[in-house]
Amino acid sequence: MSSKYASLVLLVLLFPQFFSSLRNFVFGVPAQLSQIYPFPCSNQIKTCSSLLYQHNGLNKDQIATFYSVNKSQIEPIGHSRGKQDYLPGDTFPNVSIQIYSGEAWKVVGEEKSYLVGDEVTFHLVCGCGEKDDSKPIVTYTVQEFDSLSKTLYLVFQLNCLKIYYFPCSNQIKTCSSLLYQHNGLNKDQIATFYSVNKSQIEPIGHSRGKQDYLVTVPCTCINVNGTIGYFYDTLYTLRPGNTFPNVSRQIYSGEAWKVGGEEKSYLVGDEVTFHLVCGCGEKDDSKPIVTYTVQEFDSLSSIVDLLSSKVGDIEKLNPYLGQQPQFLDVGWLYVPKERS
Repeated sequence: MSSKYASLVLLVLLFPQFFSSLRNFVFGVPAQLSQIYPFPCSNQIKTCSSLLYQHNGLNKDQIATFYSVNKSQIEPIGHSRGKQDYLPGDTFPNVSIQIYSGEAWKVVGEEKSYLVGDEVTFHLVCGCGEKDDSKPIVTYTVQEFDSLSKTLYLVFQLNCLKIYYFPCSNQIKTCSSLLYQHNGLNKDQIATFYSVNKSQIEPIGHSRGKQDYLVTVPCTCINVNGTIGYFYDTLYTLRPGNTFPNVSRQIYSGEAWKVGGEEKSYLVGDEVTFHLVCGCGEKDDSKPIVTYTVQEFDSLSSIVDLLSSKVGDIEKLNPYLGQQPQFLDVGWLYVPKERS
């Protein structure tokens, strides 16, 4: 045997999983499921509302059928990549991959009884927090080219991470503040959802070519269920399928403060109060403060350019940025904006 073939055999023996994956990729062998872990039950919580991430390019009707849910339980979320194509054929692994985004739990031996046309049960893994008002847990299947930062950004869109209220000043109890709106809403929609006049809405262009807006609101020091900070309250009329996270994310750019337990009383058609976080400076003539939700690919320098601010000023208002402020975590920033 020549040395080059001997080397190849040695590599196959040393790295069998790599060459198995390569073979599957080249010859079209269906992928096998791995790294699937059940979420252990809590002693306190036996059932909860959970989220399953669906990345197979199915439409709402198909998802509603395959997941046995109403379309009102399905909400869109944008991933940075397009859909993937998968191989056909009903075996457990590729039904899980093609239909359920790889989130089905494999029970040994189920395929032995598979008959075309039969209905079979698929157990999809999900998770519950320790309390009734815990953040909803997302079952997310890592995709090719995913990074931890991309995954955190997607989870932030669903759950809202790194949320900090702005503590009240002893001197200033109310001020004019700015909320950054990036949901693609038009002025009429923003005026309705934020309970403001259209004259309080100012267009601002994001670096990615999006038309965003700055909404001027009265920001007041109030007590929200034991949290004393600066907030702006607005009324929202509940629609079918509304949850706190998706209203906050899709309507209020992720800037609503979660009190805890509010969804227990959600009824379609009711008006409910959303507390939007805002900030005030130490003096009457301080720079107006923008509540800004960090978006994918943002950097501190890009936010400084966007909102006519300074790195030092942002760091002062956001001490949790830590020692490396250029590495932004997903969440909110309070940004002092130079007056026009």
